[in-house]
Amino acid sequence: FTTTGPVSMIKTGGTVTFNGNVNGAALNINGTGGTLSLGSGRTHTFTGIVSLTAGTLDGGSSTINVNATSATAWSGTGTNFTAGTSTVVMGGNAQTITPTTFNNLTLGGAGAKTFAAGTTTINGILTIANGTSANVFTGATIVYGSNAGLKYSAGGSLRAVSTEWPTIFTGLGGVTIE
Repeated sequence: FTTTGPVSMIKTGGTVTFNGNVNGAALNINGTGGTLSLGSGRTHTFTGIVSLTAGTLDGGSSTINVNATSATAWSGTGTNFTAGTSTVVMGGNAQTITPTTFNNLTLGGAGAKTFAAGTTTINGILTIANGTSANVFTGATIVYGSNAGLKYSAGGSLRAVSTEWPTIFTGLGGVTIE
């Protein structure tokens, strides 16, 4: 389904699962004890922020496109997100990401992505696809899981050794440069 307004999960117990693709203005998870599952193999797109306040957002094996241009594009308590085998695509401009454990994370769109202070974990593939924009990791720590991979699809833009391009990368997923 598609809505021009926000999609809010305020359920205080049990799980509800999206069985189709969902498009909306924002996604708000604010139901202590409740879980919203994004389902299997679905693609969900939100033009506004994703706010993880209370309850759980279960990524399942779906893709969630976060297209807000905001300092709070992915906000709240990152521990309220269960990554599963999902992919989160940060596709807006100049976005900030709250510390969270992701499976696959794609930095797309234009403008720098800022990782808020704290630890963000990537267990799958971190894809850098936001062109010439330098991403900001001030105060942030990126931890790569043992099977993690790095994928650079940023065109001809220069990447220097940093948190984004570590000096030593030990993830078994390797490094792909496109």
